[in-house]
Amino acid sequence: MKNLLVIFIVSCFLITACKSSKKVVATSPVDLIQLNNYYPKVELPLADAFSHFVISDSTVFSNQFAVSKTMTDTAASLNFTTKIILAIQGKPTTQKTIILFNNAELIGKELNVYYTVTTAETLSSPMTPAAIATIPKGYTIDNVNFYRNKVKVFTIPL
Repeated sequence: MKNLLVIFIVSCFLITACKSSKKVVATSPVDLIQLNNYYPKVELPLADAFSHFVISDSTVFSNQFAVSKTMTDTAASLNFTTKIILAIQGKPTTQKTIILFNNAELIGKELNVYYTVTTAETLSSPMTPAAIATIPKGYTIDNVNFYRNKVKVFTIPL
């Protein structure tokens, strides 16, 4: 009888432990650096207001983006052996549109990229809004999830 009681108590303990054990996935911040002085070369036919890209090849990047020519700033050089490029491009618009990367975090094998879009005054000529950022290579990533204004808008499987 004593043995049955011990088995019963151990069984209850194991069942409770198994039910309450949820897999906890750590969240890690990712070093996201927004780059200035790059612009889209090509106006893409976009189904949505914005297209999202993950670029790890210099040829693909060079076909789509170019360095802006300014008097005061220079564009950061890109090292595709150590960096992955995240890019967002909008449709041409006469509304001044600013895309700003806020942060990125890795949860398990999911990279979540957060950005905001702000519109301002009307411009006299159209612009194509775009934003480019880098993250270090070396993470194990299955999907890149883009969140615009805290709402998930697009996923790119890698």
